[in-house]
Amino acid sequence: MINTDYLHKNNKIKFQKYLSKNHFRKEQLNVKSYPNARVLPYKYEDGTFKGGVVDSSGCFVKESRFNCQHGASYRTSQKDMAFVHRPAVFIAGLVFPAWGHLLTDDLKHLWWFLSDDFKRIQKCKNTLFVVIKSMRIANINNHRFIFSCLGIETDRICVLETPTVFDEVLLPLPCIIPTDDGERIWTKEYKETIRTITHNIIANIKKTYPIYSKIYFSRTKIINHRDFGEKNVEQIFENAGFKVLYPEELSIAEQVWYIYNCKIFASTEGSIAHNAVFLQPGSCAYIVRKANYINPYQIVIDEMNSIETVYIDAHLSFLNNKKVPMIGPFFIYVSEAMARLLHTRKKFPIYEFLRYVRWSLFHRDFFQRIYSKGDYPF
Repeated sequence: MINTDYLHKNNKIKFQKYLSKNHFRKEQLNVKSYPNARVLPYKYEDGTFKGGVVDSSGCFVKESRFNCQHGASYRTSQKDMAFVHRPAVFIAGLVFPAWGHLLTDDLKHLWWFLSDDFKRIQKCKNTLFVVIKSMRIANINNHRFIFSCLGIETDRICVLETPTVFDEVLLPLPCIIPTDDGERIWTKEYKETIRTITHNIIANIKKTYPIYSKIYFSRTKIINHRDFGEKNVEQIFENAGFKVLYPEELSIAEQVWYIYNCKIFASTEGSIAHNAVFLQPGSCAYIVRKANYINPYQIVIDEMNSIETVYIDAHLSFLNNKKVPMIGPFFIYVSEAMARLLHTRKKFPIYEFLRYVRWSLFHRDFFQRIYSKGDYPF
């Protein structure tokens, strides 16, 4: 259930309109086979990352795209191609080095690894598991850990750097599906994937960590972030009995432990809030909104996980990017809505707000942010 009681009136209407749509697709997913297909590593061209699977007739397989903006065919010459006479499974196209994308887009083909049908592939040691990644991602260590939680043999993962033709490319259809208008559709396979990852991490934790009923994940120890005002918000949550934790100081297993065992998880909106996928049914998530947009990935998590998600308007990010508001910069504070939820007083840190204004006005992307036209709703 999604609670909109702590949103401004106009924002509540936008949320309710968005939530009136059905983002769950009931269809049974399958795996497509493409003989003599090629896999193109990502190449930045025309303002987007192009790459993915191209069939033997030269047609791009749209199910291999990262989202509605990234993923497409590009020209390659014969001399630039590699030929590998082995079958391959396309398991991921990785574009952004963000934890939130790892928990959503980067997992969308991996449901098949949980199926009985996959066992025959696993026995065939000749099959490669193919990944493509953009230049923005330095390494895939976190991905390897999450993939291993699904039973994937990570030593068989091949990160392509050259356009490569395989005897056969198997493509599990995505369980998170980007729509052309920027929304996201999810299937039951995504839920099963997340549950398997969660349960396997919890089952393999060798050390017992403390259990806190209420936790707040903070971004204040991230270097060069575009967030202003969170230190005050963090303090208010701590005063309200929340244990403040910093993901950068924890292993992935520790993070999952704390979230899985808490009753209320709180954070600002964005990648850090996607950790709510690890909550147990019946738990609650408090999400502090940093700007006036709807995050489609978070809606998928809210709908899927049988939790109560409370959205809290607590921002005055009027100098953030107007076209892509999720990139900031952000200013948040203890708003009237937050004060009402946490039974405290409203608090507006004027000096922190002036710091936000000064940084925003003099940062190099000021004109790009201000003159970006159009309301990018998602």
